[in-house]
Amino acid sequence: MKKKIVASLIAIAAPAIIQASGLSIYVPYTFEHSVDGSNNQDSYYSGGTLYPADDYDYDYKLKSKVGDIGLAFSTNIGKDKLFGYTVALELKTPEPTEGDGTSFTRYDMLHSFEFGVLRTETVRLWVGPRINLASISYEKDDYNRNGVEFGAAAALGVNVNFGEYFAITSSLDYKMGWQAGTYEFKIPGSVVSGTYNETHTGATLRVGVTYKFGEEFDSSYQ
Repeated sequence: MKKKIVASLIAIAAPAIIQASGLSIYVPYTFEHSVDGSNNQDSYYSGGTLYPADDYDYDYKLKSKVGDIGLAFSTNIGKDKLFGYTVALELKTPEPTEGDGTSFTRYDMLHSFEFGVLRTETVRLWVGPRINLASISYEKDDYNRNGVEFGAAAALGVNVNFGEYFAITSSLDYKMGWQAGTYEFKIPGSVVSGTYNETHTGATLRVGVTYKFGEEFDSSYQ
């Protein structure tokens, strides 16, 4: 299942990869995220008793773990051109701030639409919207859940260029995400299942190194 998810994300990103001006490897660090959710639990039998369906709300916070990584392809890292587009693939394993260390597994795809408000041969400062699509899974003992997320963020980024081939890239965004999925867990004599919905809000910093494919700063791009 995980291999299919990764393959699908790469297939969607292929057009941007072909047109890319550079490849970045970066580390995403998500500051503490707030999560508000609701569970819609199905009815179930246990010990000969029928337990009715139940709905309830909850909230918790998520934090980053060491080891998160991302790979990005960008059409404009240091050109003297207004618009740039970046598609990125991330693997993240956030964990609840109050828990036993069990983490979620996230496969994220980010689409950044970048408008260069400052463009020099060394520095490109950009702002723009960012769209996030993700597949999330969580397993612990006899409990598991799977979901998908759509997010929208406002982003600010800085690319520092060192000639035609290398750059340091960074960005900061504040995202609101909407996540939905299913869950189930085993109890003696039965399996309890249901659906959940969550809203995620918080900021993420991304810092990386970029290899540029011979990109030049050229005012004729405008």
